[in-house]
Amino acid sequence: MSPEPKKSNEFRRYRQFLTGLYLAAAACGVMLLVISVVFQLATRIEPEPSNVQISLSQPASGQLLHCHNKVSELYQELGKTTAQLVVQPANGKRPQIGAQWQEFSRNWKKDWKQADHICRFSEALKTHRGVAYGRLARVHHDLPTMHLKYQSLLIQFDKQQAAELVRMRRALDRSRTALVEAANREAR
Repeated sequence: MSPEPKKSNEFRRYRQFLTGLYLAAAACGVMLLVISVVFQLATRIEPEPSNVQISLSQPASGQLLHCHNKVSELYQELGKTTAQLVVQPANGKRPQIGAQWQEFSRNWKKDWKQADHICRFSEALKTHRGVAYGRLARVHHDLPTMHLKYQSLLIQFDKQQAAELVRMRRALDRSRTALVEAANREAR
């Protein structure tokens, strides 16, 4: 007999092991894919009834008030978050203003786009649908510009004033500690 068949039997276990390993990896990949699809379907958020687009031809007053509330919330969140980020260094903490702003911005932009979709502001700017609705659409349109202005303000603040405010706050805290200790020594 020739030595050829003996060599093929020699690596047979090795080939079987690699084939099994390959099939196991493929099965794991398929399982992960199936689990991912099931998870996405199970956790999918159904749209709220209020997420239905308004009618531009005859928008209901309730729908317009809902749109007004959405734009007001966006406006207030923008100012409130900016103010909170500016105040943090005065409390003695060196905040991560950039990271916090980016996290806020992702959610804020998503909400802004959702309001645009529901209230159809982009379409409304091209048509005349009444003074109140036009003002609302204009404010919604101008909010991203204000967002960028606040972002610029925060970047400059973080670069120029935040560290100085933290230093000042720490100096005040150390000074108070020293004064309290001195007052306690005198009281004894």
